[in-house]
Amino acid sequence: MRYLFIELKRSMKNKKTIITLVSLVFCMWLLLSLGRLIVYAYKTIEDTRIWLPLTAEEKKQKLYGNKNTIVEKIEGKIPKEKNTLLLTDDGWDFFLLRYLLYPRRVIWIQDQTFSGEIASYDYVVTVTSDNDDPIIVKNKEK
Repeated sequence: MRYLFIELKRSMKNKKTIITLVSLVFCMWLLLSLGRLIVYAYKTIEDTRIWLPLTAEEKKQKLYGNKNTIVEKIEGKIPKEKNTLLLTDDGWDFFLLRYLLYPRRVIWIQDQTFSGEIASYDYVVTVTSDNDDPIIVKNKEK
């Protein structure tokens, strides 16, 4: 009987240790989560303070830079339903312009001296990474 009482006392000590450790881990997790919540709330307030007063055009300009002016020029000259061949030397330009010009079907050719089948495209647009002014040519064969 005495042996059983000693074991019971030992297990209670282990239980208290485990409860203490679990409580400590929970408190640390709670503090870290609360800290992250405060940081993200602050970032949200700061971003809102910066972006809210801007107009839609200013936001686009801030997000996309000179690509926004290229998109505006292309949108002003090429209807949405037309197939467009985009000649560019930069893959980043193509993927960003393809996203921004979405309803239009945009095909990418990397080589500026493209001499393939141009007859299937309505417009040919040449964009270089060092120039903000795209060269837009309407295909005469269409």
